[in-house]
Amino acid sequence: MNSLHRKASRAKRTEYPLIPKWFQPKVPPTLQSTCQIIHWDNITAISHGQADEALMWDWVECGLTYGEMMRLLVLESVEFTPEAQAAIAEQLECWPAVVRRFRATGRVGFTGTELNIARAAANVMDALIGMDRHGIAWAARVWSNAQMERIKAAEQPNQPGSQ
Repeated sequence: MNSLHRKASRAKRTEYPLIPKWFQPKVPPTLQSTCQIIHWDNITAISHGQADEALMWDWVECGLTYGEMMRLLVLESVEFTPEAQAAIAEQLECWPAVVRRFRATGRVGFTGTELNIARAAANVMDALIGMDRHGIAWAARVWSNAQMERIKAAEQPNQPGSQ
């Protein structure tokens, strides 16, 4: 009989490849450019009132991914300026307000402060993707996908017509 602890331990061992971290591939330069374009496109669409719910969730997931990348890089002894850390932290703090506003109004948008936060975080994200090493971007992506599943599952009861 497998205990929950044993199952969790086994899942941790199989979630990431069992090869040394220094053999983990970096994000290729072409994909780095694509990632940089994506987060700026998300911000532009939201700020111009052209975003839908799916794009809003993409923006949230992008912030979670880069926040986790920064956390993993700090664990690898990479030092960041207080401003860079604050930019990512502030974006992680402001996405719930954007989602609440969407739920209340049906529109995805930023306040002026949220737009400034999103732009500052995107500038940091541009640098973070270039700092990938040891498969950190991949691990952050896996983590943020799991977080998004939890967030969206928690949001389901709030859907109109689901009561």
